[in-house]
Amino acid sequence: PDGKRVVYQVTKILDATKNLKTTQLWLANADGSGSRQLTTSGKSDTHPRWSPDGSKILFESSRDGSSQLYVMDLISGGEPKKITNISTGASN
Repeated sequence: PDGKRVVYQVTKILDATKNLKTTQLWLANADGSGSRQLTTSGKSDTHPRWSPDGSKILFESSRDGSSQLYVMDLISGGEPKKITNISTGASN
C-alpha cells in the first residue's frame, strides 16, 4: 500500500507429466532487494492482497484441500490463519 514493498507468487513445477506444482508467496522491497519467502505450504498460495495498513496479507490457499482464504500478519509473524471454511471453496 505504501509502494515500498511488493508481494508476489512463485510457481515451481514439481512434475510436469502429472501437472504437479506448488505456488508460494514472496515479499521484496520495490527495488527488488531483500526478497524472502513468506509461505511454505507446499500447496498453492495465490492472489495476495495487502491490508489497508500494510501489516497483513490476505491470500487464497489450498493447504487444507479446498481453496480457502488466509491472513498472514507481517509484523508479528507466525503461521497464516484460516479465515474461511466454505464447503465449495473461497476465492478473492
